[in-house]
Amino acid sequence: MARTVPAAAWSAVMVLLILYPAALAAESVFLKDGSIVEGRVVRENDREVQLALSAGGRRSIPRGEILRTVYHEEYKQKRFIYLMSGEMIEGFIVDEDRETYTYRRDLASARENRVARSKVDFISKRRLEVKEKKEKVEDATAKGGKDLAAEGRVPTGTRRDEMVSRAPRVRVGTGWSNGLGYHWDNNTLITIDVAALRLRDRSGNGFDLLVRGKLHYMEQEWGNIQELRDWTGDFEIDPAFIELHSVSLTHIGLGAGVRYAHGGYLWGVMIQGYATLLAQYSFYEFYLEGADGGGNNDDIIEKFNTLGLVSGLGIELGLFKYMGIFCEINYGYAPALDNEVNLEDVSALFGLTWRTSYL
Repeated sequence: MARTVPAAAWSAVMVLLILYPAALAAESVFLKDGSIVEGRVVRENDREVQLALSAGGRRSIPRGEILRTVYHEEYKQKRFIYLMSGEMIEGFIVDEDRETYTYRRDLASARENRVARSKVDFISKRRLEVKEKKEKVEDATAKGGKDLAAEGRVPTGTRRDEMVSRAPRVRVGTGWSNGLGYHWDNNTLITIDVAALRLRDRSGNGFDLLVRGKLHYMEQEWGNIQELRDWTGDFEIDPAFIELHSVSLTHIGLGAGVRYAHGGYLWGVMIQGYATLLAQYSFYEFYLEGADGGGNNDDIIEKFNTLGLVSGLGIELGLFKYMGIFCEINYGYAPALDNEVNLEDVSALFGLTWRTSYL
C-alpha cells in the first residue's frame, strides 16, 4: 500500500507556504475617521466588507466608512520627503498615484495631505544631514533623473523607475528533480525563498541574503528490492526482504546564503540573471514497506540529517510592479545513506516572485 507524505513533512510545508505568505496577504482598511483596521477580506457586497481581523475575530465595516484599502505594510514606515524647494516633509505615505503622494504626519490621524510628484526631489527612509542631502541632490542633477537618481530615492512615477526600484522579497517555486539516480513514481519538489536583506544599487543589481525552505518527497510502489539495495548500499534493509511494496524518501531542508543578481530594464520588463550559493541543513525520513519469503509484511523507518551545499543559476523576470516569475537550475552536494548517495543532485525550479521596494 502506498504511503502518504508524513504529517511532519506537511506541517513544515504549511509553515512555509501559509505562515509567511498569509501575513503578506493581510489588508489594511483605512476608515474615514482615521483608524486603520488590519485583517483579511473574507466577504464583501455593495453595503459592507467583512474582515477576519489580524488580532482575531471578525468585523463588518459599512462601505460608506471606508476611505481606502492598502495591500502592503510599507505605509507603516516613516518617510522623509525632500522637495525641489529644499523643504522636507516627515510623514507616512498612505497612497500614491501618477500625479501625487498622499501622506499623514500622524498615522493615527484622519488628516491627510498631498504633494505633487513633480515637486518631489527624492524620498528617504532616514533623515539626512545637510551635507549628505546636498550630495544626493547634486547626484540626481548630474544623472538627469534617467536612472534612479540617488540611493534612497523612490520611483518618480514611470514604469521603468517602479520596476528598477523593486526586487524579489518572497519566491514560491515548484519543479523537477532527476530522482537522485533512482526511478520514483512520485517526485514532488516545493521551495520558498525569502530575501532577508537586499543590497542593491540604483540599477537594481546587487546581493541578497537568501533563506530557503524546501520540501522534496519521492515515492515508488512495487519496485525491485535488489535495485533499491544497490541504490542505498544495503542501508538498514533486512536481507530477508524479497518483495518491495513501497518506498519513500522525504527531505525537508533549510538553507541560507547569498544571491547575486544582475541585469536591466528592457521592453517594459526587469530582466536579471542570478547565481546563488546556500549552506543547507537537511532532515530525511526513509520509509520502506515489504515482505519476506514467508509472506510476512514489515516496514522500516529511518531518520537522519546532513549538511550540504546548494548552488544555482537562474533568470528572473519582473513582469509587473509587485509580481514576477523565475526559472532556476540547482546542483548541490549532500551525501547520505551507506552508499553516499548525493541527495542534492540536479533539479530545476520555476515559480512566482513577490517584489517590493529595496530603497
